[in-house]
Parts: sequence; structure tokens; C-alpha cells
Amino acid sequence: MKILYICALSMVVQSLFCMDEKIVPVGNVPVEHKFPGIAHLRDIGFVRENVIAVLGKAYHPVDEYVFVVRDIKNKNTIIEKRDKYMCSFAIQPNGKHIALKQSRKQNSLLTVFDAVNGEQVWDHQINYKGGSIVFCPEDFLRVALYEHMSDTLILYSQSGKQEIKIPITLMFNACLFAHHPTKKEISVNSEGGYSICSYDDKGCKAEKIKSNNTIVAGTSFVTGQSYNIDGSCIAMMTHDGGRYSIALVYENEVSYLNLENGRTCLSMLFHPNNKILLLLNTNQNFIECWDYKKIKCTMTIPLDYSLYLSFGCLEKRLAVSGDGKKLFVASSNKCIEVALSDDVLYGIQDAQSLICKILLLQHSGILPDIRLLIAQNLFNLYSALSDNNNS
Repeated sequence: MKILYICALSMVVQSLFCMDEKIVPVGNVPVEHKFPGIAHLRDIGFVRENVIAVLGKAYHPVDEYVFVVRDIKNKNTIIEKRDKYMCSFAIQPNGKHIALKQSRKQNSLLTVFDAVNGEQVWDHQINYKGGSIVFCPEDFLRVALYEHMSDTLILYSQSGKQEIKIPITLMFNACLFAHHPTKKEISVNSEGGYSICSYDDKGCKAEKIKSNNTIVAGTSFVTGQSYNIDGSCIAMMTHDGGRYSIALVYENEVSYLNLENGRTCLSMLFHPNNKILLLLNTNQNFIECWDYKKIKCTMTIPLDYSLYLSFGCLEKRLAVSGDGKKLFVASSNKCIEVALSDDVLYGIQDAQSLICKILLLQHSGILPDIRLLIAQNLFNLYSALSDNNNS
């Protein structure tokens, strides 16, 4: 009955706008963006509309790294830094600031830039060389990193730093952590699994609130982890030397997404719609789109581009625009922009474009109240159809 109702409503809308043929969703036609001076892209991040941050190996000298923030529409470079010991960067969720960590032989350097005008806001000499950095989810400007040799969370701001001892024991070769998107809470890889700790920055103390040391086998190790958009799930990429799998950690359960047939994964990213987990497959150069709540691969996006392969931890090779409609992939020497179709976003393959119908409603001459009612019903019914297709 639900499907018949959907079809009937679609026929009504078609008859209103003379839509006799199916509307083809936006296709995955790639757009290439090159960054001057970079030979091999390693990491990529979305800053704001048309602005991308990348980190990669230089053409010359070959032992240097280049960090660039660039407006890909206007071809304007906002920030460019070169260094032999460039390590990682982080982007503030609102796109206003960018943090860059340069790991040198002596004192390393942490710098925060204004992502709009490219000016330096503040910097600090730091002793810690490895590992990732992340902006804390709060109004004022603060960057966190994890010092695994001493199990210490270090929070840097313009006024200085705070050190918070974390009550866990790490594997010797692990220094991976992720910060909750809204809470003062971190997840850190510990031996055999993970530990989640909340921290009090005012009292400079932390408390372990959850741990699990059995999510990976004895020969496995975690290569990276990430929270989803609301912090309700943590995806942990594990590798046992022969195959990859992803542990999906929820509040009261752990489920697993297994990559079969020897497939390997270089990068993973949660889509802002909080439904799709994107995986960059390095064996056959394609992106897998997983409905991670149902452990089901709903679509693959082929990439006819070579990837710059490196080994070690999970890398930031994927980025998604703020509206979730554009995917950016760091290939060997260029950034590939792919439009995400309705098939990917909603799991609808045969239904006509919901967005196009709603837009056409605005110019239909139908009374505003009726237009709103039709649009609401279309959205609800397409969502129901998406759930049916993915069940």
C-alpha cells in the first residue's frame, strides 16, 4: 500500500509538471583540482564552500612537504607552508581556523591560522612529534593532541597549554585518539581495544568511563578511529596483516563490518547524513558506501585515478562538503571532486529526484499551503522508500 501511495503521488506531481520521464540523479562525474607544487597528495580536508586544505609531498625539493589551503573555484591560494617535517593538520568544524603541526627534530611547532585571510593567530613550540591533532568542540580556540608516551592529553590555546593525565595503558606502537564531536570526551586505542575517558579541563583531570580490551584479535591492531556526526558511534579500523575490518562501537554494543576478498582500506569517513560510512578501497580504486547501521554496502563509486600509497595509520584521503553533496578524494597528484547522487545519499535508485520535484513545486502555481503539504509528504515517503530499499 505504501509503494502504491508513493507511485500515485509521483504520478500526480508528474501530471502537474508534464514529467513523463524519470529525472536522472546527479551523476558521479569527477572534477579534477590540481595544487601547484604538490607531487603526491596525502591528506585532504574540507574547509568551507570551494575551499580545500591538502598536505602532500613536493615536486622539488623531493624531501619537503607542502601544506596548502586553496579556493578551488577562484584558484586562489590562502595558505601555503613548506617544511621537511610537516605532520598533520586539523580544521575547525565551522571552517574559520586551521591548525598545522610540524614535527621537527628538536622542538616541533603547532600553529593556528585564520582560514579566511590566511593570517597566523598563534603558535606554540611543542615537544611531542607524532600523532594527530583535533580542534576541541567549544567556542574558544583550542587544539588537542595525545602524548602516548606519557598517556597525557594536551590542550593548547593562545594563552598556553594544559596537561591532563589519562588513566589508561596504551600499546607501544599506538597513539591514535579521537575527540567526541560535542563532549569533553576522547577515545584512545589501548591494548586489545579502546578506552573512553571524559576530562575536566578546569581541574586538569580525567576519568575512564568505558573500556573494552577484546574488540580485536591478538594479532590485530587498530590503524585509526573516528566518531560519527553526533558521537553515538565510533568506527575503528583494525588490521591483522591479512584483512581489514571495522569495529562499530556503540554505547551498549559492538558490531563489525568485514572487508572480504583481501580488500584493504586507506581511509574512512562518516557522511554528515549520519547514515553512510565511506571507505576508500585501495585494491581496486573505488569508494564503498556503507549503511553502517545495517552493515550493508549500498553502492560503490569507481575511481579511474591512481592513489599515492603509504603505510601506517589510517589517513585523511576523503572529505565531504558541509551540505554532504560533494565528495573530495586525494588521488596521487590531484584532488578529485565527485558529486554524490541521491542514490548515495538516500539509497534511492529507481525513484525520481525528490529535490527536483520540490524545486519544481516552487514554480507550479499551486497554493503555498498545498505546495508545503505535497513537499512534506514527498520527503516522508521517499525516506520510507529509502528504509525499505536498505532493509
